[in-house]
Amino acid sequence: MVLFAFSFGYTAAQYPENDLTPEEFNARLYPCETHTGSSSLSDQLDMNPLHFFNFTPERFKAYYKGPAFISCEANVSTSGGFRYLTLILWVDSPSAEDIYGNIPVDALLRIQGINGQTISLKNMRLADPEQIEKQAATRYIARYLVGKSDFKWLKSTPVDLIRIFWRKGYEEIPIYKIGLIQSQIKCLDELK
Repeated sequence: MVLFAFSFGYTAAQYPENDLTPEEFNARLYPCETHTGSSSLSDQLDMNPLHFFNFTPERFKAYYKGPAFISCEANVSTSGGFRYLTLILWVDSPSAEDIYGNIPVDALLRIQGINGQTISLKNMRLADPEQIEKQAATRYIARYLVGKSDFKWLKSTPVDLIRIFWRKGYEEIPIYKIGLIQSQIKCLDELK
């Protein structure tokens, strides 16, 4: 048996990011930054929304030529002793309401971890589509209540897949920024 060794002249010293622990890597990828929330509650703490995913449904790929039909930013927050996961969804269409409708109160967000386990969160506010002036995009803001056991699960489990339920159906979306929610929850714990 012959083994071949190749050297491309790269050393670990040239790429120190390869020596980072997972925690150090996530800290660089998902900065631990907060912003002032919209509530007057003194205990409210909101992580800055960060890009969570881009997605184009298979049924639109034949004729949609943009980078992503749906884009999403996510953040975790606490307020009044409750914990929330907020999704800010941008649908690249002025007719998003015809396609999806709204995201009703109590609509589910199903989250699957990389371990295959799932949790379901309920939307706490009606997320009506908002047309943004001078843009063809439509924005939805959904705020999901996260119970204590689900919060603990999200803190320890990277997210692999989410299913967003709209009034007119659902979208199942693969997640590539699997550590975003996990990292934001850890930040919240550090800042409390």
